[in-house]
Amino acid sequence: MSIQRPVYTGFLCVGLIALLCLFAWQQYQIYLLPGDEVEIPVILDSTRVEIPSRPGVQGIVISGPSIEPLYFSIDLTKGGVRSLNWRQLQTIDPHADVKVYCWIDDQGQLSFFQEGVFMGGHTGAGMMIQRAIRTWVYTPFKTGLIRFWFNLPSKGKKLIIDTSGLERKGDIPNHVPIFDGQIHFVEGIRPEELFVGGHF
Repeated sequence: MSIQRPVYTGFLCVGLIALLCLFAWQQYQIYLLPGDEVEIPVILDSTRVEIPSRPGVQGIVISGPSIEPLYFSIDLTKGGVRSLNWRQLQTIDPHADVKVYCWIDDQGQLSFFQEGVFMGGHTGAGMMIQRAIRTWVYTPFKTGLIRFWFNLPSKGKKLIIDTSGLERKGDIPNHVPIFDGQIHFVEGIRPEELFVGGHF
């Protein structure tokens, strides 16, 4: 026991001296560094991060009036516009097959061709359709041919409105969008019975 104690104490002293030398060496290295690399800045508000602006956008200025779209549809503000009662039409003649060809002028008014009405079935249904359509006035954004096909006995679409012959008016700038709104004024028809768009 008397021999081991001095050896253990010697190792302990040597280890302590080595740690002190290492610490002194680290402090000396830190002392040689510039001050801004030694001090750790204090973050005052760690929850707030400033996002730098993207390059190239500081000089962009967007200006000019907003472009409002136009809607081509029946103008219900015009006096005398009458609706067509779909259920009443079916009651008069459930087998009615009527085609009506019209021209929409620059003012949105409808004009019938001399031989632009083709009626199959009860003539009362055809007359009822004509009387209603003649009162329709459209917003003056498109002009051209519009065709209506009332095919009541059909198991698919019972009313097809062909708008392929319509064109935007020349005095409306091309950058102004024109969307189709209420193209017909038929009350009581179900959406699945109606098609508005291409040729028939």
